[in-house]
Amino acid sequence: MSKFQVILFLFLSGYICAFATPVTNTYVPSSYTTLNGGDDGKPVQSLQTLNGAGMSDNVASVHFFAKTAGTTYNGYRSYLLPPSSPVTALQVLVNFRGAASSRQVWTWKIYDWICGGWVSLGTNAMAFDHGPWTVLTFNAGAPFNNYINAVTGEVRIGCSSSNSVDDANLNYEAIVVTTDSAAPLPGTVYFVATNGKDTNPGTQDLPWRTISFAAARVPSGSTVYVRGGVYQERVVFKISGSAHAGPTTFMSYPGEWAVIDGTNVKLPPAPGAGPSGLVQMTNVNYLVLQGFEIRNAISKSSKLFTAGIGIEGKCDHIEIRQNHIHHINNGNYGANGVGVYGTATPVGITNLVIDGNEIDHLTLGSSEALTLNGNVQFWTVSNNIVHDANNIGIDAIGFEGTAPAGYDQVRNGKISGNLVYNNSDNNNPVYPGNDNSADGIYIDGGTEIIIEGNIVHDNNIGIEVASEHRGKTSSFVVTRNNLIYANTGPGISLGGYGKTVGSTDHCTFVNNTLYSNDMLKTGSGEIQLQYFPTSVSGNVLENNVVYANSQNLLVSSPFSKTIAALNNNLYYTPGGASPEWQWNNQSYSSLASFRKASGSDANAIFADPQFVNVLAPIFYLQETSPAINSGHDLGSSYEGNTDISGHARIQNNQIDRGAYEQ
Repeated sequence: MSKFQVILFLFLSGYICAFATPVTNTYVPSSYTTLNGGDDGKPVQSLQTLNGAGMSDNVASVHFFAKTAGTTYNGYRSYLLPPSSPVTALQVLVNFRGAASSRQVWTWKIYDWICGGWVSLGTNAMAFDHGPWTVLTFNAGAPFNNYINAVTGEVRIGCSSSNSVDDANLNYEAIVVTTDSAAPLPGTVYFVATNGKDTNPGTQDLPWRTISFAAARVPSGSTVYVRGGVYQERVVFKISGSAHAGPTTFMSYPGEWAVIDGTNVKLPPAPGAGPSGLVQMTNVNYLVLQGFEIRNAISKSSKLFTAGIGIEGKCDHIEIRQNHIHHINNGNYGANGVGVYGTATPVGITNLVIDGNEIDHLTLGSSEALTLNGNVQFWTVSNNIVHDANNIGIDAIGFEGTAPAGYDQVRNGKISGNLVYNNSDNNNPVYPGNDNSADGIYIDGGTEIIIEGNIVHDNNIGIEVASEHRGKTSSFVVTRNNLIYANTGPGISLGGYGKTVGSTDHCTFVNNTLYSNDMLKTGSGEIQLQYFPTSVSGNVLENNVVYANSQNLLVSSPFSKTIAALNNNLYYTPGGASPEWQWNNQSYSSLASFRKASGSDANAIFADPQFVNVLAPIFYLQETSPAINSGHDLGSSYEGNTDISGHARIQNNQIDRGAYEQ
């Protein structure tokens, strides 16, 4: 009897404890295969050790040819896994250097042996054009054991280029596999197709017709594959998975693209404080929604709050992965691309994952593209691309009355690895003209949240941590290792925008890179320090690289009694032009005078950080940069373990200033 059969026997016999400790192993490829294009023939060992960092090509790597071969590239790496218990998580790590996705999209995918097709994982969207080596992280969705060949144990990770304009280097690729001997075996598989009937049994040969039919009746732990095509329907989940049976998974059939389209679909009034979603999950648990296009949830009703995906009430272990949510529109009224509203108590929405989605072209009124509101705890918003909305990109909110007092605050979560751009309310009729207040990432009354490794550009405000409710604060938020550039307003903003609202308390902004924000020259500068009541304290800005535009305004502080400590930041203005810092609504033109007025930033320097190329843009540091090895080590709880490229934050016991570690 094989090890797997023994585990299966024990599981079915009830001898394995349901609380077994998960085991995580990392595997490297045993071979690689090029199907189209070319490669430089390096041994597979060149993909097995993570040692590429910075701009150097002088490391062991494999060059994959699209441009050199004069065609698109397509190929895969093979991994051989030993027999094991069912897989509960599978992550892919790739150290990549090549073209930016704006010129050439490199797409990673994983092979589904059960369905015989490829499942998309993500792209090179977080990498710069031949910039520093960047560790791309992709999380596969359930059912994980479909990705492991039952006979050989092979896992295949593929990648392909969208065109032949360039080549790419891979220095490392690995899969991180988590197993649990108590995990349930894969459940029943069902199918939905546009040529099916809801009177069918839901098999591959006799599929159902509507996704909503399946969402009302499949048993816990099932997998529902939705074949390619357009489904004009509202999908309301009335079933759940469970900790014992595993998640219930709805996903596009591998290699196909299922579209949930709201055209001519009338949405009912919202069930509670949250929106009425084209896809709605209310009081459900252990659900995975993966690989769908969700579009055209459109209304112009003041009685309706629309969303592409609405999640509300008491929900546990919901995963929203690798969906494309776009063209959600409720005119001048509220709308969300993804709206998460924790309304229940004492437990609201917990263990939520929103990963790898694209959310774009939204008409939001006074709302946000991706929002978490109320009693939401233990969550991750990661690797999403949020762009071209007429209001805020990503928001974590407290104190709006979504949940009863004492629970009404989003907390204990992480916003990481997202690309957020082109979000602006300057043409939103709900606001005054050129209001310029739509954040890329906004913490509005949240607490104990980490914002790290995000790229935020061409929004109104880059990242803001504040509260809109008087006497309330965003607190214990750590904003680290982010790249923030070319926003029309400030790059970082903290404190209340006036004395009648809340503020920021015990929040830390460390190792961020800011470049040429406040493009409209509003007087907010790169870092904006707003109103702080005397009841708050402990706000720290340290190890940041702050490079102004031609306005030369580095820090603005329009109110008196600024409660924030600055230290060890690197400042610069174009060509070293006369800089400006503000403190307590007074301006200073030298670092020395700013130090004296603020009583802080004693270890700051005014010097060119020597970015590789701000036009490309590549904000990695040249080897002679004064930011290298000159940072203050605050410990991993503040600065994290990796920089924005995924490389170790501490190198040779030293840390750089800014988002990138040389």
